Order: sequence, then C-alpha cells, then structure tokens
Amino acid sequence: VGVPSARDQYIHRLGRTGRAGKSGRCILLLQDFEQFFLKSVQDLPVKRLDAASAFASAPAAPDPLWVPEDAKSAGQAYSAWLGYYKSVKGLGWSKERLVQEAHRFAASVGAIGHDGLPPPMLQKTVGMMGLKGVRGLNV
Repeated sequence: VGVPSARDQYIHRLGRTGRAGKSGRCILLLQDFEQFFLKSVQDLPVKRLDAASAFASAPAAPDPLWVPEDAKSAGQAYSAWLGYYKSVKGLGWSKERLVQEAHRFAASVGAIGHDGLPPPMLQKTVGMMGLKGVRGLNV
C-alpha cells in the first residue's frame, strides 16, 4: 500500500512475494497523486485496474474502521504520513501543499479535532521535518 520510495524498493517488495522457486503476485495500491511512480516501472508487466469498477459491488467499510481508537494513534498516523510523503521526491509538492494533503488524510481517518485542526505535533518534530512556519500545522 502506497508509493515505494524508489524503483529498487518496489523490485525488492516484488521479490518478497515469491520464494523457494514459487511464483508470487503483487498488488500495488496507489493514490491518484502517487501515479507518477508507474513511469518508473513501465518496463514491468504492471496491469492497471480501475478501482471504481473493481470495487463497485464491494460493501462499504463500516464507520468504526475509520475512527482512530485514541488521539495518540491519530497523531502518530498523521505525523508518519507527513514524514513519509515529505521524503517522496516524485510528488513535486510545496511544503504548503504537503500540509494541505496531510490535513485531507487526517480528515479521512477521523483525526481532525472539534476545533478543525489536525493532531498536534511537537515543535521539534516539525523543525526536523523542515516544516517550521508552514501554515496549517497544529504545533
């Protein structure tokens, strides 16, 4: 799930699917904004699947699956998402866009507080991510 940090990492993931002479399969789930990665593996036999038609008959996920069990878990997920996507070079996002997309992620997992803010982050963490002064963070 999610864009690999590099082509080599994807190849390594693929290698983990087949062991001891057996074949394996890999399903790579990408967000729309992660589609850029497919250019780096265009020489591999990647079959694209339209998610809308593939999952049209699937039941909707129950709401409790999308609610973090506690604020700490929500904050950790938000911080991890920000840190990971800050390192993904192919996105081409500004710091401001990264924070906006992180806010969308937080909203999608029910991690936005009653005040409309994403989970709080330590000032030290924000500084280490190079996001000091970027609007939209809850420091």
